Amino acid sequence: MKNLYSQIGWKYALFAILVNAVQIVLQLFLPESVISHPLFVWALTVVSIYVIGFPFLVVILGKREKETLEKKKMSFKSFVVCVFIGAGICGVGSLIGSYLTMFILMLFGSSADALNANPLMELMLFSDTIPRVLVVGILAPIFEELIFRKLLIDRTVKYGEGVAIVASGLMFGLFHGNFSQFFFATGLGIFWAYIYIRTGKVWYTILFHMIINLVSSVGTVLLMQNMPMDKFMNCMNMLSYEETMEEGLRLFIDIFPAISLYMAWTGFLALCALIGVVLFFCNLKKFYFMPRPMQEEKRLARKYAFANGGMIFFYLETLVMFVIYYVGIIMMYS
Repeated sequence: MKNLYSQIGWKYALFAILVNAVQIVLQLFLPESVISHPLFVWALTVVSIYVIGFPFLVVILGKREKETLEKKKMSFKSFVVCVFIGAGICGVGSLIGSYLTMFILMLFGSSADALNANPLMELMLFSDTIPRVLVVGILAPIFEELIFRKLLIDRTVKYGEGVAIVASGLMFGLFHGNFSQFFFATGLGIFWAYIYIRTGKVWYTILFHMIINLVSSVGTVLLMQNMPMDKFMNCMNMLSYEETMEEGLRLFIDIFPAISLYMAWTGFLALCALIGVVLFFCNLKKFYFMPRPMQEEKRLARKYAFANGGMIFFYLETLVMFVIYYVGIIMMYS
């Protein structure tokens, strides 16, 4: 068990290193006209992770003996409940990640601009809809579920469902390389890993992943793109002074539909998250783990799975990704 998890750690770390190396090389050696193209960031993701990284990972993982999970059908009711629970995990994890990111930036004396910076959201907001939906809403769920659910769990579940589920979620969260995404990605990864083990069908988790990503990359982003933030700020300034209050009210009436639609959407997402949290605790007793033939005692299983050379190297490699992400924000707005 220790040897297997160590190999998993080394190989997933090599996968992450290759992905980042390809991205760096392409940005260094491609002409400026290519790098500055609006589609470049999405093409970079597709080439580095899906075209080069994924086949590389499949090859180095090899044909080691894999577990064949029992196939079970999920009812429509259970599917809907799982969608809401996923929304709850996403909402809570996003809040934790946002506050921790703000704390880290404040700790290093970052400016107000840095505290409000969100490179991921800026990428979403200033990108075209079709490539964003294709990459974030379709390709990412397919490949990420294959990488962090199927390839990983099929090889590790024989040593215990619990550690395989946690490893799947933790490695998925760390691979994102920032705290803004780490907590909800880890939580969703653990939840989806459990669903995959219970159903034996990775396409269920791909669908859940698509729903979460499409809601964020399509629904929320489209409404934010249509938000007249400059007019909204002007409106607030005008309403602050008596001499411009009448003009401010006219401007407010003009932008009210877009603002109310966005507020209604965010309220709906918050309600879905709240329902998801309630459903999670209501269904908590239904979660269970099946014993596996090669399963170790819990304490030893945790030690063998997470405290080995390969996994430690994976932690260190992803730690570098976290540092680069936050140093980049601090330097950009210093």
